[in-house]
Amino acid sequence: MIRNRFKNYSRQLLLTASLFCTANLSYADEVQLAEEYQHYKYVITQSDKGFGLEEEKSNTTLLEPEYGLIEALRGEYVYKTCKQNKCGAIRVFADMEGVKYRQLIEPLYDDIKTKGGVYVVVKDGMKGMADDKGQLKLKPGTYKNFRPLSSETTLVLNDDESSFLIGPPELEKWNETVVEYKKANIRFLIAKNKLGKYGVINFSSGREEIPFNYDQIIYPRRMDSDYVFEVRKKDKSGIFDLMVNQETVPTIYHEVEYIASCLVFITTDDNGESSIITRRGKKIVDGLKGKVRVMVRGCREYSVDGIKYPLFED
Repeated sequence: MIRNRFKNYSRQLLLTASLFCTANLSYADEVQLAEEYQHYKYVITQSDKGFGLEEEKSNTTLLEPEYGLIEALRGEYVYKTCKQNKCGAIRVFADMEGVKYRQLIEPLYDDIKTKGGVYVVVKDGMKGMADDKGQLKLKPGTYKNFRPLSSETTLVLNDDESSFLIGPPELEKWNETVVEYKKANIRFLIAKNKLGKYGVINFSSGREEIPFNYDQIIYPRRMDSDYVFEVRKKDKSGIFDLMVNQETVPTIYHEVEYIASCLVFITTDDNGESSIITRRGKKIVDGLKGKVRVMVRGCREYSVDGIKYPLFED
């Protein structure tokens, strides 16, 4: 029992030391720290003077009841505080000495909201952005819109429809050559560089997945794989499969149409003849003429105008 108590005390001491030695802990770090002290419960109070904030069980007053508004922004750890029509945000935490708070966002704004893993700060009707550490990344009124891609990365759209990334250095480096980004799915961005060529970037690692050699890149709707893209050179289409890191269907077709969840496509050449082809470039049937009705069931069989054939996906 003594050993267990010492172990718990040592862990608390380590967490406390980490708190004081780190100037800007992330939201996740402070949540982890706060979870070590779950017996604390924070309550927004109200009196005739205004709103306040207390820790209920220890009866500790964190903020005197003098605010025009206090409301939770993220769980029980981040609160918006407004006084005299100016809003900021605080982050509450606990250590062995008790409950405390620190100023996360200075009270300079008309409103503060959350969006994804970041904070939206509003001033004079215009929006800006602060990261999860409260650091201002976008001043209000300097952009058209933004979209959090992850807890660390945000896609920002300018008034002229150009865009840029805010995030780790390996992603921000692309802003030197890329003028436009579009989110394809949960892993990848379709990007356009200054020469007008398109490629694909992994927005977790910053790695180039498809080289900037294409006139257009399309992520087909209802696609059941994050790794397959339609690529175009001039007026010709093909398929690029990131699972094998190559163009598996060459860019020689007039049209490529995604038709099935098991990643089967119809390709149409310049003569109007169609082929059924897999993501890896394997032709199942070709020489089809006119409008063809194709059905694929369970990745086991397909039918062309009602006639069934076995399907062997590679």
